[in-house]
Amino acid sequence: MLLLAYFPVLAIIILQFQGSLANSTELCELFPEINFKLNRMHGEQQTIKTNLLAVQSALPDSLKDMTTKEGFERQLKDHETALLSKLEVKLLEVKKKLQDQNAAILESIETRSEMKSQLKELHKQIERQQEILFRIHAKNIPQKFQKFGSRYFYIENSVLRNWHDAASTCRRMGGYLAGFENQEELSAIISHYKYYGIGHWFWTGINDLAEDNKFMSMASGKPATFLKWKKEPTLGKACVVLNDEHMVDKDCAHKYFFICQHDNEI
Repeated sequence: MLLLAYFPVLAIIILQFQGSLANSTELCELFPEINFKLNRMHGEQQTIKTNLLAVQSALPDSLKDMTTKEGFERQLKDHETALLSKLEVKLLEVKKKLQDQNAAILESIETRSEMKSQLKELHKQIERQQEILFRIHAKNIPQKFQKFGSRYFYIENSVLRNWHDAASTCRRMGGYLAGFENQEELSAIISHYKYYGIGHWFWTGINDLAEDNKFMSMASGKPATFLKWKKEPTLGKACVVLNDEHMVDKDCAHKYFFICQHDNEI
């Protein structure tokens, strides 16, 4: 019964309490502990907000928009586009270099081919000139000189001379006491005089009259191109005689047959 008697009073208090919920100030005045907690939460929120603003302001402009999903996707797409653009530029540069290299290679091949053709034509011209010179030279070859290999020689097999007289005789004939370019040339001459049964001792133009053991060619004035000793030379300031297929140093006063050459190149 007592509870029923206070019921209207309790109802009025509850209605007033519900009306005061719309006003936070009145609620805080009624509940000091709640007010303390709300103030503390509000302060923490302000601190978090301040910290977020500080972090965002410290970020580069390119990253500020990434705080949202849309901003992140946009930045990622822009970055991808920039990379693709740079890659495309690099690929174009590489392609250009390859094209330039290919062009240079083709030009080099064409140049070499052209040079090869020019050299071939030049070689033909040289051969024609050599043929002309050979014909002119052949007209000036004394009648007694014969061709062995690429050069002309005269083999004296009837008159004996010492080395100096043999050299003078060759000069009067328009030639020089002979030297030999190589074994092939020497073999051709030896085969010729052996075939006809000619004697086996012939003066050559090779000598070391100027300096011991320094054998020079009388015709060219240069060191002898080819030497084929029967035994090592032992005489000082001697002249060289051809004995069969070998050379021997002898006293220049001895008398032998002799061989002349037309040119003065060897």
